[in-house]
Amino acid sequence: MTEPEVPDTEQELAQLRAENERLRALVESRVPPDVPHRPRRRVGRWTAATVCLLIGCLLLPVGAVAVFARTVVFDTDRYVETVAPLAHDPAVRNAVADRITAEVFAALDIDGFTRRAIDAVVKQGAPAELTMLQQPMVNGVRSFARTQVHNAVSSDLFAQAWEQANRAAHAGLVAALRGNKGGAIEVENGNVSVNLGLFIQTIKPRLIEAGVPFADRIPAVNLSFPLLHSDEIPKIQRAASLLDRLAIPLVLFAFLLLALAVWLAPGRRRMLSIAGLGIALSLLLLLGGLAAGREYYLTHLPQNTLPTDAAAVVWDTLTAQFKVRLQTVVLVGVVIALGAWVVGPGELARGLRSGANRLILGARVGARRLGWRPTVVDRWVADHVAVLRAAALALIVIVYALWTRPTGSVVVWLTLALLGLLAVIELLRRGTDLPPAPDTEPGATPAMPREAVLPGT
Repeated sequence: MTEPEVPDTEQELAQLRAENERLRALVESRVPPDVPHRPRRRVGRWTAATVCLLIGCLLLPVGAVAVFARTVVFDTDRYVETVAPLAHDPAVRNAVADRITAEVFAALDIDGFTRRAIDAVVKQGAPAELTMLQQPMVNGVRSFARTQVHNAVSSDLFAQAWEQANRAAHAGLVAALRGNKGGAIEVENGNVSVNLGLFIQTIKPRLIEAGVPFADRIPAVNLSFPLLHSDEIPKIQRAASLLDRLAIPLVLFAFLLLALAVWLAPGRRRMLSIAGLGIALSLLLLLGGLAAGREYYLTHLPQNTLPTDAAAVVWDTLTAQFKVRLQTVVLVGVVIALGAWVVGPGELARGLRSGANRLILGARVGARRLGWRPTVVDRWVADHVAVLRAAALALIVIVYALWTRPTGSVVVWLTLALLGLLAVIELLRRGTDLPPAPDTEPGATPAMPREAVLPGT
């Protein structure tokens, strides 16, 4: 370095320092005053999102129970459709036949009538040993009557009577749940019972035709057949009206809180995955509560009310559709969580997307070799790919929402349909990524296009 160059170097260094200070001042002047608080703001957003997530997951099971009560318990057609299979179940038929036989015998007093008849015959000179035949005679009449009652209960006539009685009783059920009395379904001392008096009048002609002794003397009786027993029935009655009014708002509010949690979170994709898992976990806990409730219900049945096997059938029938719905939404939550994870930055997720990219790209290259050339459709899809992806997702969501009774298999098929739609969109979009097919000899390999990416990569 020569002497004349030293002053120029020092001057240049001073100018650079001055420019550095000027730029630093300029940057500091343009930084918003709240920048130092951004980490604190992120913590606040995560906290608010977590609170919304927890409250939403807690409200979701409550809303699910409320919707079940509204759509099954308070809907006559759905309720009748739910309890109709009970008329064909052997355990319930046996329980109903036993209860009707016992009620008929109690109303006719067969024991007393037989005893008085034998006493009168003995007084007229018949052997006293004739009294020993009283109980066998009563048992024979009871067995014969029980068989005829069971035959009547096992017929289509009983199924029709069961449906008619439950339809007529539904207003009584709603009234009972709301604390009113006088309906065909009674709630007393923790027991929910249906009045079988109509059944006795329905099968009375069949018993007379079958030759059941004294069947023509069967009076009109009120016979209660217990469906449920719980010491919590009064609390359920108090909550029924509230649940009926708040069913839909509760579910909507729960999902609104979950959506708000995703929107508030700094990492929305991560929160969406957590929300999906939260939905699945909260409803799995509700399913576990139903299983525990079933066990409690069966182990606390009052004596001489309902056999355990029949009670189990009643519980399972009343909750079957509810459990199917819960399992379906659990699967939806898992699908949401997996979908949010697949578009994330994880190594495995990137590997899955890369594999899907290669498959779609290979399909398009193979189609190009077979003569498929980009058209106006491909270019239109490439220009509107984001809108088309959103439309495909919205379409699947709408189909699921409009499905009358979606099941787990419906969720699986809709998920596969969504993946298929996204694959078609990608397949068409990739047509614009491929270079023109070269006019080469057969067997020549066209240049591989640049790799496009699936959503999230």
